[in-house]
Amino acid sequence: MNINNIKNLPLYFISIFKSFLYSKLKYRINAGFKKNGRSIFIIGLGPSLKKDILFLNPESPLVDYFGVNNFVNSKYFIDLKPKYYLIIDPVYWRNPSHQENISFRKAFFDSINTKTTWNLTLFFPCTANLNYLRKFLKNPLIKLKLFNSVGIPTVNSTFYYELMDTQLFAPNGDNVLIHSIYLSMVLGYDPIYLLGADASWHEYLHINQNSNELTIKMNHFDKSSNTIRYVDDLKTKRADIVWMFEFLYKTFNSFKVVSDYADYKKIKIYNCSSFSWVDSLERKDIKKINCE
Repeated sequence: MNINNIKNLPLYFISIFKSFLYSKLKYRINAGFKKNGRSIFIIGLGPSLKKDILFLNPESPLVDYFGVNNFVNSKYFIDLKPKYYLIIDPVYWRNPSHQENISFRKAFFDSINTKTTWNLTLFFPCTANLNYLRKFLKNPLIKLKLFNSVGIPTVNSTFYYELMDTQLFAPNGDNVLIHSIYLSMVLGYDPIYLLGADASWHEYLHINQNSNELTIKMNHFDKSSNTIRYVDDLKTKRADIVWMFEFLYKTFNSFKVVSDYADYKKIKIYNCSSFSWVDSLERKDIKKINCE
C-alpha cells in the first residue's frame, strides 16, 4: 500500500463501515461494466443546455439518454424518452420534510407517472426509502432501482477504483451528474457524453454586506429562479461560505475522480457542454458529434 493510501486509511475505514451499513449485493447492476456497443447522453440542467440540446437526435438508433433531477418538467423529456433517470436528493423521500418540499416532490412524481410511456429505470441511492417511494411511483413502466452510493471523500487512488469495481462503492459527492457518469459506466456505455454541466454555482453567490446572509441564484436551462437562501432540504440550516466552498471542492474533486476512473476502465467521457467549469473531462463540440 502506497503512502497516500496509508494517509487515507481513516477515510477508507469510515467508508467501508458506511458501505457495510448501507450497501447491498442486490443493489449491484447486472451489466457490470460489460460494453453494450451504445453511447449515452447525460442531460444536466445547466443554462448551456438551452442551445446544446437542439443538436440531439431523438431518433438515433445507437444512442440512449439519461435524465436527472427535474428534467421531467422539460418538453424534451417526452422527445428524448430517457432510458435512465437519477435522483439523489433526499428531499424526494425524506419524511417529514418542509411543506414546500412536499409539494415540490409531489409535482415531480405526478409528472413522471403521467408522462412516461416507455420503459424507464429510475435510480435512487441506497440510502433512499424505497417503500416510501413506491407509494408515489405507480406507473408500471417505471422500474425503481437502488444503487450502492457510498463514496470516499477527497480520495483518488487505484485502490478506490478497485473498490468501485465491486459496485459496493461509488464516487463521492452529492452531484447527480457525477453519479450518472458512474452508473453509465457500470451499464456498459462507451462513449459517454455530458450536456448541461455548467457547474457555475460560484458565479451566482452573494453575501449580504449587512446581515452576512449567503444567497444564490439558481439558474437552469429552462428557467432562472429568484435569489434564494441556500439551506438544507428541511429548511432549518443556513449555509455559509465555508460550507459552500467545501461543497465546491468536493464536487470538482469527484469530477476528477470519475474522469480518472474512466481512464482506468478505458471508457471515453466527453463534456459537450458549450460552457462548463468542469475541466477534468475532455471537451467535445456537440455540433461535431454524429447523432444520426
